[in-house]
Amino acid sequence: MSFLIIQSLVNGVILGLLYLLMAIGFTLVFGIMRVVNFAHGEFYMLGAFAAYFAFAVAGLPYPVAVAGAFGGAIVLGAIIERVVFRPFRGMSFRA
Repeated sequence: MSFLIIQSLVNGVILGLLYLLMAIGFTLVFGIMRVVNFAHGEFYMLGAFAAYFAFAVAGLPYPVAVAGAFGGAIVLGAIIERVVFRPFRGMSFRA
């Protein structure tokens, strides 16, 4: 098989695993908190951009950039949970 086909297969598997990660995140958030959190993808995107800029622009080593982006996404998620989601927990959505 040519290199292009192998690279396309690897890219497809990686993209499928990223979709799986997103779906598991949606399922866990809704299953545990009973809140539909459509911001899950945005947190994923912000973490990816933070890792990219820390690695490409700031010149940090890749593991440090990923760990920093991961930590930043955790902190941002905790803040959003406290400010936005916690007040709605336990509320009924009946009219």
